[in-house]
Amino acid sequence: MKNIMKSMSMAALVIAGAIIAGCAKQVAPEQTGNADKVATTISLGWDGTKAVDASGVKTFKEGDSFAIVYKDHSGNTRLQCSDALYASNIHMGGKQAVIDVWFDFDYTPADKADVRIIYPSSMVKSDVSADADVHSDEATVDYSNLYEWQFGYLNEIDKHDLAVWDGKFADDGNIHSALLQNKMAILAIQLYDGDGDNITDSVISLKIADGTYTYTLPCQSAYGCKYVAIHPTSNADIDYEAHTTIGDSYDYYYFKGVSGKTYEAGSMYTMGLNMTKVQEI
Repeated sequence: MKNIMKSMSMAALVIAGAIIAGCAKQVAPEQTGNADKVATTISLGWDGTKAVDASGVKTFKEGDSFAIVYKDHSGNTRLQCSDALYASNIHMGGKQAVIDVWFDFDYTPADKADVRIIYPSSMVKSDVSADADVHSDEATVDYSNLYEWQFGYLNEIDKHDLAVWDGKFADDGNIHSALLQNKMAILAIQLYDGDGDNITDSVISLKIADGTYTYTLPCQSAYGCKYVAIHPTSNADIDYEAHTTIGDSYDYYYFKGVSGKTYEAGSMYTMGLNMTKVQEI
């Protein structure tokens, strides 16, 4: 079964602010009489969702923040992050949000500067270089946590479900309309042994290899399903390896290979995998 996650459109971004290192928590400075800060307003909206639920629906939620990578007036690439969303920032049932971003006066965006918005901000590189291409995934996105630090939990998947918008600031320094594009596909996996018994709750590690990327989940508990964010695939051969501990504490190794799989960005795929027990360890 396949559940489509709608792309996210953002209307009228407004920015203001103080440059910070990485995307650590920030406190907005006093605006009154502060000549060292400039303020723009960012109003976000979309016709899709964020925070993935079990059916693939996503909405903005409290604690979300956005990373903004842009060119400043000196031609350097800069990184700035929004404040975390509060409930009062979120509107229209999670489809719209208003965020604050503060730029230091010395690092304000250049006129009609290139800009990239990365959501969630946890996916931005902390060491974006001054000469980085603003619109480059390699230069701005940190994918490392995808490969070793996904735990398969539904309430964790939104930390890895990358969405990006690339564009330019408008003549007045704002971003009036933007569309965040989902970059990842989501797999919701149930695992079965050769007898048809569900072993998902017993999986203590799961490895997924598509020939290009390998995702290793150090599963601590299962909750009946493994949710994994992956790069989109096209006609890929994918291997699944699972280790379980069942009852008597013996470890079991299971394998499943599938071929010709296309998983599109912005979609959730729910699947049951009938695994073959390869050996007892």
